[in-house]
Amino acid sequence: MIKLCGGILIILACGWLGFQIAASFCLEKQMLRQWISALDYMQCELQYRMTSLPEICRQAAQNGKGKIRLLLYFLADELDRQVEPDVRGCMENVLKKTADLPRSVYHSAKELGDTLGRFDTDGQVRQLEAVRQNSRKQLEVLERDSGNRIRAYQTLGLCGGAAIAILLI
Repeated sequence: MIKLCGGILIILACGWLGFQIAASFCLEKQMLRQWISALDYMQCELQYRMTSLPEICRQAAQNGKGKIRLLLYFLADELDRQVEPDVRGCMENVLKKTADLPRSVYHSAKELGDTLGRFDTDGQVRQLEAVRQNSRKQLEVLERDSGNRIRAYQTLGLCGGAAIAILLI
């Protein structure tokens, strides 16, 4: 009876892990969509109104949600305080504050920090477009066969748990 209960717990734990991996995959796609939306907004603001970078980040944050919102608010605050001499340093400070960002969003934000504030307005608009296009490519890669991936993560968790339970029982 104890072995049976242990086997069931192993299956449940491994299944839970598979479902968690699938959920984090879906969360990464959602956050990347929000990030692309923020980049779109920032590009339009910079191109047509020539708003200052801290204000653009603050306005984009108001349209965002969750960690993307925090990232943009923190960036606006860092840019206002001017602790670092450039946007790159400010973005690095912000990325240290905002933990658990998906890999794709983290790299895109780092790329944005490397390009903003270094060129004139037209150059910054082009750089924002390049960062946005890279983010779109990453989103396309994530969305390609995402339904199959999610099911595979879930199935792998359950089947892995069943295999471990069988080996131990």
